[in-house]
Amino acid sequence: MDYRLVVADLDGTLRSRVLGVTPGTRAAIAAAQACGVRVCVATGRMWRSAEPWIRALGVDPPVILYNGGQVLDFATGRILYDRRLPRAAASAALGIVRRDPALQPHLFLDDRVYVERPHPATDAYVKDDGLTVEVVPAFESLLARDPHKVMVIGAPARLEALGRAVREARVPVHAVMSEPTYLEILPPDVSKGTALRAMLEALYGAGLRVSELVSLRLAQLNLDGGYVVVIGKGNKERPVPVGAPAREALRAYLEGPRAALLRGRASPCVFVTPRGRPMSRQGFWKLLRQRALALGLPEVSPHRLRHSFATHLLEGGADLRAVQAMLGHADIATTQVYTDVARARLRDLHRRFHPRSKRR
Repeated sequence: MDYRLVVADLDGTLRSRVLGVTPGTRAAIAAAQACGVRVCVATGRMWRSAEPWIRALGVDPPVILYNGGQVLDFATGRILYDRRLPRAAASAALGIVRRDPALQPHLFLDDRVYVERPHPATDAYVKDDGLTVEVVPAFESLLARDPHKVMVIGAPARLEALGRAVREARVPVHAVMSEPTYLEILPPDVSKGTALRAMLEALYGAGLRVSELVSLRLAQLNLDGGYVVVIGKGNKERPVPVGAPAREALRAYLEGPRAALLRGRASPCVFVTPRGRPMSRQGFWKLLRQRALALGLPEVSPHRLRHSFATHLLEGGADLRAVQAMLGHADIATTQVYTDVARARLRDLHRRFHPRSKRR
């Protein structure tokens, strides 16, 4: 298998807690890069504390920060992705944290760390991460904006009890132990990545045009029946089967990211923006490009996914007329273009692998 991208954790993996960045680690990264592999870092740190180690390692952009909450292209300073903890959820979680005075919460906001009181656990943490913290009377004064995360330091048993309490209270956050004495309170499983997966599955799994995708309405979905009713060119309707992976991705998106983006607002559209408005074609193109760039992938387009849908059906033996109906082509000659591609691929496979096709 040829690898094009490797993403590794920082602390405890690329950075030794005792030795820091070792010459062997730097040499391994350089060797991978020399073979054309992009080596990136994922960390729970913010950029201010991650930057010295990123520079020392010589890894490639982008970097994943805040346990996946932000993707930063540090070569250009451009934030490719930023998912924050909703302030109402952060406030609710902090209310539960404060029930146990032995716990020490830290609020992360815009590359700064805040606490409500000095604490030995905070002193040890900032020394290890090379940070400074700011003491504020109450976190609520900062919650006019959504924070990136809340990190709580405490004894393992107390943190486990805290995680259970947060889950039992149904606070819409993701609480996870990142270290034996650290509990991270992160945004729920709501992200552009989740929405993008649903959209990519719909494009590939149903062969939709991008215009059909972004105009998709809830009333057009029949996930239990396994199909969507697509309104295509000329306002013509066509039912298109949707496979299990696409159905699962759409359900996950509808139940999580979409509901969080709308924040109680109603919308007939399937795919919406953080403002609750329908997603535009340009918005989806931008989202797709950003995710491809973050993963180190070559150029990916919505039409390429539709093209793959048709080609893979024909390669699998699907009837040309059935593919025409699913794609919404008025003229079968348009669909026949994909048969030429499929035939060319079959000829190439025959030439490469059949023993009688090789020249002696």
